[in-house]
Amino acid sequence: NLTEGRLQLLSCGADRSIHFREAIDEDDGSVQFKQYKYVQSSNTVYDMDVDCTQKYMATVGQDRAMRIYEIASASEQQCYKLTSNDEGSVIQVELDPSGLYAATSSADKRLRLHSFYNGECLGNVGGHAEVITGIKFSSDSTRVMTVSGDGCLFVWRLGDAVAQTAQTRMQEIEEAAPLFTEPTNETFAPANNEDLFQAVDMRFDMNFLPRWARKQICAEMASVMLFAPSMAADDDADRLPRAGAKGKWAGRVRGS
Repeated sequence: NLTEGRLQLLSCGADRSIHFREAIDEDDGSVQFKQYKYVQSSNTVYDMDVDCTQKYMATVGQDRAMRIYEIASASEQQCYKLTSNDEGSVIQVELDPSGLYAATSSADKRLRLHSFYNGECLGNVGGHAEVITGIKFSSDSTRVMTVSGDGCLFVWRLGDAVAQTAQTRMQEIEEAAPLFTEPTNETFAPANNEDLFQAVDMRFDMNFLPRWARKQICAEMASVMLFAPSMAADDDADRLPRAGAKGKWAGRVRGS
């Protein structure tokens, strides 16, 4: 983290501690991170993230709350209770590029979107079969990507009102004090400003789903196939499954 020109290192551990360290230049030319503040939390801290202004840090943990710290003073500014007892501890937190929203995951395997300034829950969705272990916003705050222990990656589309508010805020921040400069290397510069997700091949293929998901889809479709071919296009309908199917059902598929 870089706050007011100072390089800082923020960390949390299973011992319920939060450490604030600052980079110090030594006489021999080396850099050492020296602790300037230590905070002992009442509950285990599972995850943390820094907002776009690099002035505030959000933490979540066993107490099902999101705590906001001012990094410069290492002091707690706000505390929002995010989930109830039945919904379990909050495991992951990710702040969007505008600094307006916080996405969290909890032990109930659901994804929630909160206001960073008052903790209000703006959305609550589910779909993963296991606990969500990673959350990431797209650079334009129109999508949220989640990964889970079930082996799936989900891409969630945010509502137009939420995305528009976030983009307006990002534009205001950029005009006031740009945090980053545009890359000069054409290799890393985006080709255009179109939605990056439009260029992604989003064709559905059951071969990449975990076993429990394949079984659920097959049951809903009243299908007896153990492995389904790609549904990408009509001309692929006769293509055999990528994985070699065996057994009596495989014989029926080949013979049909």
